Amino acid sequence: SSRKRAWRLPIVLRAQRRAVRARWRSRLNLRRRLPKPTKSWLLPRQPAGPAVQKNPEFLARAAGFRCIAGVDEAGRGPWAGPVVASAVILRRARLKVRIDDSKRLTPAQRARAFSCIVESAIVGVGIIGADEIDRVNILHATHRAMEQAVADLSTAPDLVLIDGLTSPKLPVPTWPIVHGDQRSYVISCASIIAKVVRDRLMAFCHELD
Repeated sequence: SSRKRAWRLPIVLRAQRRAVRARWRSRLNLRRRLPKPTKSWLLPRQPAGPAVQKNPEFLARAAGFRCIAGVDEAGRGPWAGPVVASAVILRRARLKVRIDDSKRLTPAQRARAFSCIVESAIVGVGIIGADEIDRVNILHATHRAMEQAVADLSTAPDLVLIDGLTSPKLPVPTWPIVHGDQRSYVISCASIIAKVVRDRLMAFCHELD
């Protein structure tokens, strides 16, 4: 008996072991009470992270807007030619071609994206000539071109995302976004349409000369 007593754990260690066992029993009981986990493919898809949650389209849809148009222009910087604005409403979330700010794409990439956007989206275009730009200044001319582009859409949007600091007067809510052509997918589509239309228009005018 004395030998058995010598191999027994001290009182403090025995108490610690009993506490650990009690803790594990409580965890097992808690696991038994929890419902079985649902299969992941049955759950709704969650946003990928903060980058997705900062996306303007994601925030707009979270606010209840469904038909969202993107608007951008081309031709504010050049000394000659018209200013062209484009409005785009996408019928699908993503396209099969590369979509980005038109300035980041090569002419061939813009041409492929242009064809895909025209086939897969509702597109409106507005054009203001050089004479009117000289008369009303480039900012007001840009706003008029954007108003024409939105009016040219066959479907009225619930919300218009606009690249820039200011927005034109439209009958629907607008959201001006700085660097919108780099932050918003639909504005990038609009920037590609506006850029390609203006480039082709300038090429056509050059051939006439």
